[in-house]
Amino acid sequence: MPLSELRRKRDEFSEWEDYGEEDGEKDKVQCYIDSQFLWDGDDLLSLWESQSKALPLLAKVTRMILCIPATSASSERMFSSAGRVLESRRNRLNPGTVDAILFLHSATC
Repeated sequence: MPLSELRRKRDEFSEWEDYGEEDGEKDKVQCYIDSQFLWDGDDLLSLWESQSKALPLLAKVTRMILCIPATSASSERMFSSAGRVLESRRNRLNPGTVDAILFLHSATC
C-alpha cells in the first residue's frame, strides 16, 4: 500500500480518535434515568411522542425499536405470497414485476 494511502487512512482515523460524548448527551441520559414518566400503561409510542422534545435522540431510537414486529407472521405471509407468484409457470417474470405484484399484495392484505 502506498505511503500516501496509509497517511490518508491515518488522517481519517484521527478525526474519530478525538470524538467523544458531549456533556449534553450525558446529561440527557442522566435526565432519562432520573425521570419518572407518567405512563398510563397503554401506548408507549404516545409516551415517547410526549418526551421527544426533552429526549429527541432517545425518543427516535425508541420509536425504531418499537416498530419492530413482535412476530414473524407478516414476513411468513410475504414468503408464502412470493412462492405463489414465482411458481414454475411464472419463472420468466421480470424481477421488477415480481416486486410490484408482491407490493400490491402486501398493500391489500
